[in-house]
Amino acid sequence: MAQYREINLKKEKTVPSSASIQFVKAEVPADYRSPFAMVWYVRKGKEEKDALRLDMDKRIFLDHLDDKEDEEFIRRSAPEIASYLGSVLYATDVS
Repeated sequence: MAQYREINLKKEKTVPSSASIQFVKAEVPADYRSPFAMVWYVRKGKEEKDALRLDMDKRIFLDHLDDKEDEEFIRRSAPEIASYLGSVLYATDVS
């Protein structure tokens, strides 16, 4: 069974948020062999049950939202979140 590392995004100032979307946490494979992360978020005050899949190599979300403004926001946010996650993972990688 795969092991995952959870990274809190709530208090990180470099992770963007909007009036309707706040990113909460990300999960990445503990061995970091996969370029994918799962990013959980709150939308309009309600925590969503499904995470957004983030391709950290391409720096894009693979999932889309039905609201045009929210979709644009997550599209613009993906590179910043990928950079932050990469910096956290790189900082703790001692191999």
